[in-house]
Amino acid sequence: MKVKFVVFLSIIIFLITCKKNSSVGDNLAVRNYYLVIADSVKNNQSSAIIDTLKMIVNNTKYALTTVDNDWQGIVPVGEEFNLDKIENKSISSELHYFTTENALDKNDTTAFKIEIVILKPIDKGHFRFGLGVYRNNEKSEWQRHFYPGTFVYRKSDTSANAIANWIKQLMVIATFK
Repeated sequence: MKVKFVVFLSIIIFLITCKKNSSVGDNLAVRNYYLVIADSVKNNQSSAIIDTLKMIVNNTKYALTTVDNDWQGIVPVGEEFNLDKIENKSISSELHYFTTENALDKNDTTAFKIEIVILKPIDKGHFRFGLGVYRNNEKSEWQRHFYPGTFVYRKSDTSANAIANWIKQLMVIATFK
């Protein structure tokens, strides 16, 4: 009888510890960010940038880690960077999920909306955009969460892909700060 009780107790303890040691991905809180883009320029370049940005941002996930990189430790979660392969200490407690406005759930009170406004170029045709982040409250109304400001692209590579990747990097870094 005593042996059965000890075995039973051992199994219970084993199951409890297995549940607590679940994978890193299961322990992360997911923050949903919906991307809304407005184009005040309405030319071929701005349209190409918007299309490229939507394509490279839609359904992507990012996590803040202790990895030393150009993105201040933020890494894309996917095939190259699998959450189950890293140590629990090297990742923050949040996973940021980005999608386009088409998936926007107005009743999700934990959601964030990222508004990007493509602005008219200033001196020498330098591309610029405004970035604002809004949070959904209990009344399903969007309130400004933070506004990092207006950004100007001053690099020589003015391809739609280069500018869209630059916007993506600034947007993702801003959500973790």
